[in-house]
This record gives sequence, C-alpha cells and structure tokens, in this order.
Amino acid sequence: MEIILHDNRIVIPKDLQMRVIDLAHEGHQGIVRTKQLLREKVYFPGIDKLVEQTCKSCIPCLASTPKNVFEPLQMSEIPNNVWENLSMDFLWTISEWILRYGNN
Repeated sequence: MEIILHDNRIVIPKDLQMRVIDLAHEGHQGIVRTKQLLREKVYFPGIDKLVEQTCKSCIPCLASTPKNVFEPLQMSEIPNNVWENLSMDFLWTISEWILRYGNN
C-alpha cells in the first residue's frame, strides 16, 4: 500500500475516514480539539463537516455538555400578608444531595 501525502499530512482513504475520526475523538475533547488533532497529521476532503457531525452525535459528549438554558425572569406579585408567598432556591442537584446526606 502506498502512502499519499498532502502538505506533509497523510491522505486518508474514504473507507478509513470515520475510523480515524473516531480514534481522534476517543478522548471526547470536543469539535475544536478533534479538528486540531486531525489537521496536524491527516488530510481528506470534508474533514471539518465530518468531525462536526460525529461530535454532535456523540452520546457521551451530548450527555456531558452543559445546557445553558435559563428560564426568563418573571416579576412576582407583592404579597398582601406575611407568609403568603414563600420562595426557595435549590443549590444542589438531587444526586449531589443524596451523596452528601444519604437516604436518611
């Protein structure tokens, strides 16, 4: 088998492109880092698009990516009496609470 180079990078045949991307993405470091790793050593047309598709459909990456979706702020009505309206902020997730306090 002959190795073909493009600007000192190995040209990857189509049937091996997904395997190479999967290997580069094994550490689940995101789209940018995966592209950087690949661009240093390999080349094939459409590499960026394929890396983006792979990373955006990666279940471990999707599960660990924080979702920055916030509820819009809403004005609350001024209560007429004491203890008529009670609010509370939860600072921990349930799993953090269970780890800290157990099932007591």
